[in-house]
Amino acid sequence: KAVEDYIQPAEVFCVRFSPDDTLMAASTSNGLIKIYNCRDGKEVYTLHSRHTGDIVQPITQVRWRPGGSSAKTKNVLVSVNAEGVVSHWHVTTGTCMHEVTEEGNQLFCVDYSTDGSQFATAGRERLWTPLSVLLI
Repeated sequence: KAVEDYIQPAEVFCVRFSPDDTLMAASTSNGLIKIYNCRDGKEVYTLHSRHTGDIVQPITQVRWRPGGSSAKTKNVLVSVNAEGVVSHWHVTTGTCMHEVTEEGNQLFCVDYSTDGSQFATAGRERLWTPLSVLLI
């Protein structure tokens, strides 16, 4: 079944499978991240992004952190939105662990390094350390 069939009336901007292929994240135009169980297709979590203005900004991309095996590092996701907000989520608890806003910057893309120690955003090229959320 198509992801769009599950998420109405929002548009889907990005979908990503978790590193162990058990979950799929879908970022949407209504500022939500929907998490689905890959075995049965059911929605299991919804993450709500923060926005500063009157208009909810779309989550333009999500990326799962690679290599997580402990309870603290498994199912960690980074998201970016059109308002410049970078959010670092622990999906299974629904907790936003860190959040940084790149003022005046629309973010369209995010990716982790292979070992998960850093991530980069595109809009303006930036490199971050995910645990301390420091701009390098």
